Amino acid sequence: MFSKSNFLLLAFSLTLLFPSLIWSNEYTLDASHTNVQFSVKHLGVSFTKGRFNDVSGSFTFDPAQMKKNQVSVTIQSASVDSNSAKRDLHLRGEDFFDVEKYPTITFVSTGFKKAGKDKDQYLISGKVTLRGVTKKVVAKAKFVGKANDPWQKGKHRVGFECSFVVKRSEFGMNYMPGGIGDNVRLKVSVEGISK
Repeated sequence: MFSKSNFLLLAFSLTLLFPSLIWSNEYTLDASHTNVQFSVKHLGVSFTKGRFNDVSGSFTFDPAQMKKNQVSVTIQSASVDSNSAKRDLHLRGEDFFDVEKYPTITFVSTGFKKAGKDKDQYLISGKVTLRGVTKKVVAKAKFVGKANDPWQKGKHRVGFECSFVVKRSEFGMNYMPGGIGDNVRLKVSVEGISK
């Protein structure tokens, strides 16, 4: 006879062995807990940093089925914020993001694999489209954790920290090459809510 205690033991074992049976693998970005930050060298003596305040997207994550994992992120380029209203106005113009002509920046993944022996480290290959130009990038990603959502019954959240580098000149941003660095480092913190 299959007792209640045996059933609970089986359910617990399945949770440990096959977490995807319990946890949804599809997520929507929580904009209030997701941010995209950038850093670029200025005059060779310091780094100017900023962020984008309007980010949306979704992703699929299942550590047991890596080939199914995917990421899609859209940034509203006009939401650039470098803590200087005058500089932000310049950044939105033709010398940089040209937001009137190119209102969005997108990232779409093309691959997702484990990196090294650390089970929480991943490499995400993808394509960044900025100012109408698309370039391949590889982002280093670290799985931060997962938890039940305290505000939405039956849902849960997962988070990642990601980083990668792009060359602004490859996207047509050639303003002040001697004073502003070409390498732009991006750090992306995401929190997803299960669908």
